[in-house]
Amino acid sequence: MKGMTLTTLPLHAGGSGQSRPPTFHGPPYVLLADKPDTKVDEAHGWEPHYELYAWVFRPNPNGMYAEFSPLVTCKYNTTRAAQMSH
Repeated sequence: MKGMTLTTLPLHAGGSGQSRPPTFHGPPYVLLADKPDTKVDEAHGWEPHYELYAWVFRPNPNGMYAEFSPLVTCKYNTTRAAQMSH
């Protein structure tokens, strides 16, 4: 399929002040917080927060809650290139 297609449902959970990451049906959420020594904003402009992706619109061979899928590319996403240039 050419172009951008919805593949995951992002699940967000509160701030980073928790003693351990929240979980959803077992898998823990991933902490996203900006690292000042990198060009990319790892928290995507948000305050530090926990995030988990659920692959509900496309199967992921790495698992339903894996962060990335080898079957998906960001080839058509122009916003990523714009973010990397800042």
